[in-house]
Amino acid sequence: MLTILQRCARRACERAPYRAPGSVSPYTAAPPIRPAVRRIVVLAGVLLLLSSGCSPPSRPARSDAAPLPPLDTSTPEAAAKSLLAALKARLVATRAHDAAGDQAARARIAELVAVDVIYQRLPSGARRLTTPEAAARSVSDTWPALIAFYVEHLNVQQIERAVEAGGHAHVHVATTGGSDAARLKIECANLGGAWRVARIEFDPPHASSQPTSD
Repeated sequence: MLTILQRCARRACERAPYRAPGSVSPYTAAPPIRPAVRRIVVLAGVLLLLSSGCSPPSRPARSDAAPLPPLDTSTPEAAAKSLLAALKARLVATRAHDAAGDQAARARIAELVAVDVIYQRLPSGARRLTTPEAAARSVSDTWPALIAFYVEHLNVQQIERAVEAGGHAHVHVATTGGSDAARLKIECANLGGAWRVARIEFDPPHASSQPTSD
């Protein structure tokens, strides 16, 4: 389209009377632009604006990943399983460049984070510089990388509850990594009758624990 307009503009210019360099125009003012040339210039400008600044609305991204299991915060073990599933989904989405899957996993993780517990554990000076949600997001954003090495070897079918007191519980999840086997310790907090996750860390398998049935 632009090529056609350029040709039309060139032809219009070729038809204009030739005036040698240095000659004086017989008109006291510059001659007006011909209507045809004006229309071509306007159309060219409109097309340039459309091609540079406008594009058809993009469709929302869709994920091909399997849907996350239903959210369950009824027990510390259930909350830990739900969180580990969401963390694994986020790792898978990141490797696949799946923006929609990553967004869904992030939203699920946000539902499972013990926001108030994480925020209250910050030093008072740090609390003045952030919000509870931002503090919880900063902490939970480190969790996928923490479990990435063992994510395919977490034995979520047998979780052990190690400690429970004062509305807090620690559950252990063993890994099946052979000589590299480790145990993941997940701290959960009961907030308003629902269990949320406040901390994740690896712990050597030495604490007394009580296996829970699946």
